[in-house]
Amino acid sequence: MKTMMKISLMIIVAVLLILFLFQNAGAETYNDVNIYRVAPESAFIGQKIWIALVFENTASESRTIAVNESLGGADFNQSEARYVQTEYGEKIWYYEWKITLGSEANTSVAYWLTLKTVGTYVISPAKIQIGGSAYRLKSHAIEVRCNANQICEPGENYLNCPEDCSTGSADGICDGAADGKCDPDCEAANDADCKSAETPKQPGDETPAATPGEKQPQDWTSAFIIIGVVVVAAAAVAAMKFLRKPGKKKK
Repeated sequence: MKTMMKISLMIIVAVLLILFLFQNAGAETYNDVNIYRVAPESAFIGQKIWIALVFENTASESRTIAVNESLGGADFNQSEARYVQTEYGEKIWYYEWKITLGSEANTSVAYWLTLKTVGTYVISPAKIQIGGSAYRLKSHAIEVRCNANQICEPGENYLNCPEDCSTGSADGICDGAADGKCDPDCEAANDADCKSAETPKQPGDETPAATPGEKQPQDWTSAFIIIGVVVVAAAAVAAMKFLRKPGKKKK
């Protein structure tokens, strides 16, 4: 399988080499060496793309070429790449090649990238050294588009790929749209759909139970009603006793 992949890559690079040798547009020339960067202008998110650097020595003597190509913001073959580690532990990845190119000879190097986010991906200027002199290739921009396949894939969201990602989906951003769905990427305060129709009671809202020795506030309305009923009943009993007294006998 690896042999077939290498053969396929060699065929692709050979075709590209022939194309650029007969079409000089896009070449950068340093110290009699023409350098072509072969890369797509656009790609889909998650798509594996090949980048090739083609070298053509037009001088009558050989040239020694050192190439340093920075990497970042994409997936790549780490087994073939190198890195330097910063004091903060961050790894800065790059590819490095050393080429000896004979008179009027040509060769190429290639690598692949898988782009992870929608937008503009920029390949940084490669560092080139030819015969002790340092140069930099131009940068190259690739427009990374949404892969509209009805699947909300990593790197896609409602803002950059509404064809695949609907509002309120778990796509890594809080869109806050009023769609009747609580966006899992939002805090409740940022999405009205996440707020409950009834605000839950907070601790301390309920009347606390009385502790031993602590008196609760009295409801005096009930007490007045009870006292009034007792007074009226007592008056009624007194009136009935008075009416039942026997009258005095005449002499």
